[in-house]
Amino acid sequence: MDSKSVEKVSHRGWLLFLVIAILAMGIFFRFSNLDRKIYWHDEAYTSLRISGYTTAEFFEQVYTGSSIGIEKLQKYQNPSSDKDIIDTVKSLAIEDAQHPPFYYIILRLWIGWFGSSVTIIRSLSAVISLLAFPCVYWLCLELFGSSLSGWIAIILLAVSPFQIVYAQEAREYSLWAVTILVASLVFLKAVRLKTKSYWSIYAATVAMSLYTFLFSFFFLIGHGAYIIAIEKLRFNRTVRAYLLASFVGFLAFVPWFLVVIKGTSQISRTTSWMGSQETPPLNSIKVLAQNISLTFFDLYLGQHFKLDGSGLDLLLLPLLILIGYSFYFLYNKGPRSAWLFVVLLTWIIPLALILPDLLLGGRRSAWPRFIFPCSLGILLAVTYLFTIQISSIYAASSWRRRIWQIAITLLISGEVLSCAVHVQAQDWWNKYGGQLILETAYVVNQSSQPLLISDSSDGNTMGSLLSLSHLLEPKVKVQLIVEPSVPIISSNFSNIFLYQASEATKQKLKNDYEITPLIEPVYESGALYQLNRKNEASKPAASS
Repeated sequence: MDSKSVEKVSHRGWLLFLVIAILAMGIFFRFSNLDRKIYWHDEAYTSLRISGYTTAEFFEQVYTGSSIGIEKLQKYQNPSSDKDIIDTVKSLAIEDAQHPPFYYIILRLWIGWFGSSVTIIRSLSAVISLLAFPCVYWLCLELFGSSLSGWIAIILLAVSPFQIVYAQEAREYSLWAVTILVASLVFLKAVRLKTKSYWSIYAATVAMSLYTFLFSFFFLIGHGAYIIAIEKLRFNRTVRAYLLASFVGFLAFVPWFLVVIKGTSQISRTTSWMGSQETPPLNSIKVLAQNISLTFFDLYLGQHFKLDGSGLDLLLLPLLILIGYSFYFLYNKGPRSAWLFVVLLTWIIPLALILPDLLLGGRRSAWPRFIFPCSLGILLAVTYLFTIQISSIYAASSWRRRIWQIAITLLISGEVLSCAVHVQAQDWWNKYGGQLILETAYVVNQSSQPLLISDSSDGNTMGSLLSLSHLLEPKVKVQLIVEPSVPIISSNFSNIFLYQASEATKQKLKNDYEITPLIEPVYESGALYQLNRKNEASKPAASS
């Protein structure tokens, strides 16, 4: 065996060791401390849906003006025999049609088998995220015809901070990532092999992805654009097979599509925040760039390491250069079909989000969870770059070999560092308002006999209260009122707190109580106040 063959075998052994080590770390990061992070607003809504309740039922049964225990709130976070899977689907259809039911049905079955603790609920996303490993391997094999590209993609995906953040969240995004990969893999195989069986499977994956997340329409549009370009606008057998499979897949989704159409006004209200805030165009572009970088490095680490904006920009710039060069390299060196597919997968959704922000204002592009196809496309482009560079180093000069070894080592190190900090934290960027919830729970739990009062003035209040119910101790009592009611407060409590209440409620309470700010709110709608009685004797006591 010559020296070059020995070197090649050595590098294969090194790659195998790296794959095993990184896979082990990726699995560890996905399942480590699943219950540590705050169970935030959206996750609380996940539990509400799988419990089969609607917000209307919650308001009717809980906002009574009487003080109740935390266990009453937890009733709406833990499924029982009173509600079944049909109630879960009904709850989504009535109030949350923008979230199709596939993930929620699976989760309802999951907790029926294993329990409804936070760890168990989040573990489903972690388990589902593992399915992305074989999917991305086979997709790379189909795109690039290289098993090495598949292994490199697995390495990068295993410890991608973006993937791990959502692998530890009780929402549908990890399932969406898997359906994107599966649908894309089957689509490419169907285009290449032109068999009825693969087109039939593709129809099923189209329906599955749509029933997971509505934004699947965007990457499926990318599939259509890809086949039109590949077939050069010819209406041939392949195009007809694609159109038929897509039609069948969408036809299977029609029942929920009708639910979405019926709930258009409700969806507009619940998603109005996406276009409600004016954002300077340069800020929108910068935020999108930061979200794109999350595939390999989590800039939220800057808060942990006390980095200012300039420090974060210094970390962001090399990543953006690497990502940009990866697409340039794929365009110049890769197969035209692979370049076209990866570009369409990557950039359709970001463009669909940022263009309305630039033209109409808003912050549609500010939310990383919407750009899963983009993150996966970026990972594929970077994978191809490293595949070609690593596979050619046997004939390359030593300095070039060292540069690419250092580059991939730094990239993986940044991923691992991001994940290591993330799994130990109680709050993260995807837990919007999480720090406020943690502070509120800490302050309220310090009291010996606390009462927490809130009203129904803000639609986000319910999610925050359900989130708080996972952190508050059993000694805490909650009193929920409907405006314009004024609570009659028992004298049995050591401390009385007012949480996320309207200005009208606070003003009415000032007639009988002195309201003292206890902590500064993170958001205007998230203030916590402590009430000090001025005239206890004049107020009748309510049973607690």
